[in-house]
Amino acid sequence: MAEITATKVVDMSPAAISIVSAADQFARQTNSISEINRTVLPELEEKAKDRSQRIITEALKSVPESDVPEVIKGMRDLAGGILSVTNHQTEGVEPFTLKLEGSPGAALSHVVMTGFDQIQSAPHHELLRKSLLVSAVSGFEVLFGKIARSVFEVNSTALNDSDYSFTLHQLSDFSTIADAREFLIERQVNKLLFDSLDGWEKWIKRAAGGVSMVALPVDWDKVRETFARRNLIVHADGVVNHIYLDIIGKTQDQALKVHVGDRLEVNGEYLDTSIQEILALGRLLSIDVGMKLYKNEKGAYVNVLLSEINRLSHRKMWRANIALSTYALGCELTRSQELQARTQGWVARKEEFGLDAIKGEVEAWDVSGLAPIYSLRKDAILGKDSTRDKLRKLLQDGTLNVFEVATDPIYANFREQMKAEIASRSSFAEEDDSSTGIESEDSSTE
Repeated sequence: MAEITATKVVDMSPAAISIVSAADQFARQTNSISEINRTVLPELEEKAKDRSQRIITEALKSVPESDVPEVIKGMRDLAGGILSVTNHQTEGVEPFTLKLEGSPGAALSHVVMTGFDQIQSAPHHELLRKSLLVSAVSGFEVLFGKIARSVFEVNSTALNDSDYSFTLHQLSDFSTIADAREFLIERQVNKLLFDSLDGWEKWIKRAAGGVSMVALPVDWDKVRETFARRNLIVHADGVVNHIYLDIIGKTQDQALKVHVGDRLEVNGEYLDTSIQEILALGRLLSIDVGMKLYKNEKGAYVNVLLSEINRLSHRKMWRANIALSTYALGCELTRSQELQARTQGWVARKEEFGLDAIKGEVEAWDVSGLAPIYSLRKDAILGKDSTRDKLRKLLQDGTLNVFEVATDPIYANFREQMKAEIASRSSFAEEDDSSTGIESEDSSTE
């Protein structure tokens, strides 16, 4: 019988958990954007390849069947005429004229006008990817504003640095000093959000006890370029200007060979990479600031971090996983937490860069004094044949269950090989465990 015990999520003060909640909301939005990019947009992109044919097909459905041959002949004559003009435009050839009456003529005109509009406009998937990039960066801005509010609420020095002064009339509008303070916080956060990403870095380092976004294990140059490209899309229709070139010049990204006047696009790979870097930055910044402001609650923040690493693994967001795993290994962890972060980081790096990137580290990992599960995880990461036998043994003795094997990315390479065995064990488990017990200790869920 499976037992589910509902308990509190984490034992944190309301002030400390507010930062986590803000980061959770940001992560949910960013994960949704990632899912759209990975599932919906590839389908739209595939459909875009035959959009001209769809225009023609829809037009032919709207005319009598007897007129279809005439419409098709008109299209061929039109194509031939266009080619003729294009091939001889330097020889003074007169423009051709094509006349088609009735439904065939109306249908052909519709095809020409609609097709021209399609050629002139960007495909749907391109527009959506640009919009999703803007949305992801805007989501980070919202998160940063909430983090800044937490800093102002805890660090009175940061608020005292404000050069804003109240008039006597303004002070009379507030019932209490607390109301005036709240107004000042809102004003300072709003003012801060109009600053640049580099300006935020300077402010957070000064106001939050040395916290630095640059020092976090994310690709800072990539983040800066993403913010700059977002600004281009919003303010300049994606056309490169000198401001953008100045920013990427500072990132020293030699892969971006662009010039003023070039139009930048957002393809699926670019959006996926950008989303993961922004997600990692947002989550790590919230945790880093939280642990600075609420030093007695570092353990709770670590638990949040490890939970997020696990979710990223299941979502196959490897770049973000690498960043969070790297950060986690620099925190104060228990032995089991350290092993969790390290092995999940290895899996992410293996998926992102290949086995050779981590092979030496994993092979040097001494598991002789650890539980059998870690010997299994080591072999699974390295892709050893011995993994299957160890999996069978740990499934039999109950150390592992079928669901864990079926969903944990570390066993992905062995699931297909052991598909029949896993299915048979799953059927057996269903017969043996036909009911679920639920014991509630708290209204929150774990």
